[in-house]
Amino acid sequence: MLSQSTLSPAERRFLEDGVRQGFRNDGRGLLDYRPYTVETGILPSTSGSSRVRSFGTDVLCAVKVDMGSPPADKPDEGVVSVNVECSASVAPHGELEGGSSSRATGRVGGGRRDDSGEGWSAYLGALLDDLCLPPCALDKKALCVSPHVYAWHVNVDILLLNAAGGVLDAMSLAMRSALRDTTLPSVSVGSRDEWEEEDTADGVQQSKPPFDVDERPTAGTPFPAQDIPVCVTVGQVCSHYVWDMSSEEESCAEAQVTVAVDRNGRCVAVHKSGMASIDPTGLLQVLKDAGRVGVELIKKLEAAMAKLGTGQPVVRERLGFMAA
Repeated sequence: MLSQSTLSPAERRFLEDGVRQGFRNDGRGLLDYRPYTVETGILPSTSGSSRVRSFGTDVLCAVKVDMGSPPADKPDEGVVSVNVECSASVAPHGELEGGSSSRATGRVGGGRRDDSGEGWSAYLGALLDDLCLPPCALDKKALCVSPHVYAWHVNVDILLLNAAGGVLDAMSLAMRSALRDTTLPSVSVGSRDEWEEEDTADGVQQSKPPFDVDERPTAGTPFPAQDIPVCVTVGQVCSHYVWDMSSEEESCAEAQVTVAVDRNGRCVAVHKSGMASIDPTGLLQVLKDAGRVGVELIKKLEAAMAKLGTGQPVVRERLGFMAA
């Protein structure tokens, strides 16, 4: 995200001169990503959890699955909600004006962001929901247990412990890995003969049937998170595109583009922030490169989670994505 920074004019000029020459103050090239540390299954009281860290950015994600009623307008679908909380040490990162986002479906939104602590959290939660949970990425019908009666309510809670650049990218990685760590319990619903009738003011109304949950760890089914995208953010600094920016580099960016990319390299959603315009020709190249980077991110993440599933010690392994 764009941020207000206390960089002095000399520090800003140093960063901008480096970008013009293709160098960054941490030694990376303009296209290089910083290494990530990924952990899963760290919160035993949740249905799935993960933690993602990268050079000061620290994100914790917990998934809780509960049984509830499906939406009245979509009786054969489940519900997924995203909530973001920022720790007291994370200050809101300035004001974004002219921000807009669009999914593959053409949905567009914009406006001025509430920059209070609660507004910042709500903004990030809504943006993550828009970018990472478009209809093409998650089949919510797979979350329905019994149409009109029962469906899974999946609550994704993300805690931003510290921010040092690349917040959306890290949160999307944490969300995907936590959902991939989530198992939906096996449930059996009673027959209609077991429904009990109760008298109401409007007449006789049928109550919900009983259901049984198989609590065996091997009885559930994995959450359908294969197509959940990850975010790839690119900043425009002095007419150059910089990937995975630090907080100092974000303060020098005139604009940023965040692209949500699925495992097949499709760009399923795009969000642009900042007041500067993006050249259409350059944007096409950004989308192409973002697709390649996003696929590599997901491949590395899936390989790490597969290792975790075999019991190999990779909890504290540093995973370098798109490193030179």
